[in-house]
Amino acid sequence: MTTLDIKDLYVNLPIQNIINITKFLLNKNNNETMIVQQTLDLIRVILNQNYFQYNDRYFKPTKGIAMGSPPSGTLAEIYLQFSEELTIRHQMDSWIVEKYHNIKGNVDDILIISDQNKNNEYSITSHLNNTHKY
Repeated sequence: MTTLDIKDLYVNLPIQNIINITKFLLNKNNNETMIVQQTLDLIRVILNQNYFQYNDRYFKPTKGIAMGSPPSGTLAEIYLQFSEELTIRHQMDSWIVEKYHNIKGNVDDILIISDQNKNNEYSITSHLNNTHKY
C-alpha cells in the first residue's frame, strides 16, 4: 500500500493544459460548439481573475490556480482525472497497480495498492514523478 500527496498541487497546475483537457473532454461529450466555447471562455475569465488574499493584501498568482478558490477543486479534478486516465489506468491494465483511489475530499491525496512481488512503493512514486511534471 502506498499513499501519495501531490506537493503544491494547485499552484503548480498548468493552466493551458487544464484548458486543453477541458476542451477535449467537452468536445468528446458535447456536440454543441457554442457551449464548448462559452465554457472555455468562462474558465479563462475565472483563471485570469484568480486572486487571493493574505494579511489584508491581494495577490495574483503568476502560475497555477489559487487554493481555496471555488472552481479550483473542480479544475484540479479535471486535470488529475485526465492524467489518471492516461497513466494510472495503463499501469492497472498491466497488473502493476491493483487499486488506485483518490481519498475522498482531498483531490491530491492518493492511495495505491499494488503487488509487492511486481512492484514497490519506490518504483510507483518514481514512475509517477517522472511521468508528471507539474
